[in-house]
Amino acid sequence: MRMPHITRTRLLASSIALLLVILVLVMLLRLPASFPPSAMHDSKQVAHSDSSGALQTDHTTPSSVFTNYLNGGKIPAQPGPTPTPTLAPTSTPMPTPTSAPAATSSASAGNTPAPVGNNTNTAASFSLIFSDDFNGTTLDPTWGTYGGPHGGGQSYYDPSEVQVSGGLLHVSMERKTTGGLPYTTGGLAAFKLAQIYGKYELRAKLPHGKGVGPYTILWPNAAEPNTAQVDLFESPPVNKTTVYFTNHGVDGTSTQLTANGNFADDFHTFTYEWTPGKLRFLVDGTEVGVLTKSVPDFSMWFGIAVSSGDAFTGLPDPTTVLPVSLDVDWVHIYKYNG
Repeated sequence: MRMPHITRTRLLASSIALLLVILVLVMLLRLPASFPPSAMHDSKQVAHSDSSGALQTDHTTPSSVFTNYLNGGKIPAQPGPTPTPTLAPTSTPMPTPTSAPAATSSASAGNTPAPVGNNTNTAASFSLIFSDDFNGTTLDPTWGTYGGPHGGGQSYYDPSEVQVSGGLLHVSMERKTTGGLPYTTGGLAAFKLAQIYGKYELRAKLPHGKGVGPYTILWPNAAEPNTAQVDLFESPPVNKTTVYFTNHGVDGTSTQLTANGNFADDFHTFTYEWTPGKLRFLVDGTEVGVLTKSVPDFSMWFGIAVSSGDAFTGLPDPTTVLPVSLDVDWVHIYKYNG
């Protein structure tokens, strides 16, 4: 007996429906047990900073996220934004110090010696472009002062902490709450004399005290990687018996030299020569050493400051006598002639 035409049609439709159900079940069974949540959205935003430090957004399509997941990889974590460099340079955790020759004491304050000799770097030529003996009571207009919080620390830069008197520059620190931070300090820089390569000298006496961080620095004049800075000296020890010379390279690595001496008991002359591929450091005319890894090759300005509360310096304790000051007798800045 022949099956009615309508019955055959219904049977064929049922068979097709059953096959579709089986196909769907097979596809579901082959999917991963846990599907990445971010692949369910239209796009995944990854925060990052461009060369200026401004927060940008990249968009990754769901298909690329899912392909990465199926290939056994993990969806990249979303990095936080990198802070924009400010006029409040941050110190970095202390690398393991290396030994260096002990520094010797120089002449008493008030006498301005000629620029340091004993220059074994005979290949480099420099010309003096700025000299400040800090005579009088006002700051030379070449300098500008810092203002604002010290990044990563517990101190606030205030122009009032930079004073000129008695033939000296005084960069001070005191227990005074400013901008919600418990310590107020000073800082200044020769912003107008930013340059690529050069030589920098100063004669200074460092302040005693735990949590007191005097430093001099080369800081990028324009947007560069946040690690790109040169700490011409930092001295976190209580009695300032060691100074650290650190190049925070543009590739994220740091190299360092140290010098030992009684830097808070008398004035010492610090000299830094920055030439292509080389940073040379001297204390009282004696070479401490040379750093050659990842040396900056872009315009930077020279700064002098005191800060507190970062990972390198730490905080004052009850034995720290404040106020104190970093006292500078003179500064010389040279341009590089090649």
